Amino acid sequence: PEGTMTFAMQPGAMFRVLDYSKNIVDQENDQTLNNNEYVYGYRLIPDLNLGVFYKHNSGLFAGLSVQHLLPFKFGNPNYRIEKTNVLERHYFLNAGYKFELNESIAIDPGILVKFMENLQYQIDVFAIANFYEKFGAGFLIRSNGNIVPILSTNAIKKITLAYSYDMGFGRFSRFSGGTHELIIKYNINLGAPPRKIEVDPRYY
Repeated sequence: PEGTMTFAMQPGAMFRVLDYSKNIVDQENDQTLNNNEYVYGYRLIPDLNLGVFYKHNSGLFAGLSVQHLLPFKFGNPNYRIEKTNVLERHYFLNAGYKFELNESIAIDPGILVKFMENLQYQIDVFAIANFYEKFGAGFLIRSNGNIVPILSTNAIKKITLAYSYDMGFGRFSRFSGGTHELIIKYNINLGAPPRKIEVDPRYY
């Protein structure tokens, strides 16, 4: 085959707990923060993410994914307020190309476009250098001005480790010292599919 296409599905749930009795509000009749009218203090929220990824043998790759596919509103259903605490869908579209410099080093430049309903889209441009298919180092530049250095390794069998630090340089940088992200992934080998055995129908 000239390429490989992969599909992924991630079901899940979010558990939310709110105690509105501890709120201190300026307007007692605020419908979104009313202490006495709030119905749901504990909520279990179903969630579903879907994605598809294609990788061509030439080095080209592209993917599309959707997070929070199931619509859900956090607000009190007794209030007729639209777009209040809505769990919006997140869309991710990425594409790039893998350049093989030699047998030991490859560089993966690419672009990631993130879009959420009712909000402005965000564009990330990244480049990752891979060494011996075991270690990776690179950076990501966001359209909001943030710079994210990235380190990764899969030197340990079946385990992938990755770390990134999101350094804020945008308008919110004075409110945040940056964010750290650590990823630990374990690959489970389900084994090869069963081998097809030809059976002569005369035995049935």
